[in-house]
Amino acid sequence: MTEENVINIVGGRHPLQELVVSTFIENDTILSGGGGHNETEGASVLLLTGANYSGKSVYLKQVALIVYMAHVGRWHLVRLN
Repeated sequence: MTEENVINIVGGRHPLQELVVSTFIENDTILSGGGGHNETEGASVLLLTGANYSGKSVYLKQVALIVYMAHVGRWHLVRLN
């Protein structure tokens, strides 16, 4: 947990999606709330594009679910580095 204005998820997974698909690829996310963009700070906005059924909504829901679990005290279910 951190008090910084940053979301840094390494190897993020969506627990409900993993129940219905045979293969799930872990996703990393780095978002910072403000400032410039560089490799250490991360972006403050992401633009997701891709074909239909390519996992964009799963990725967004995964990040939201991990952040929500961290806020309600389920951070121990999320692997933190």
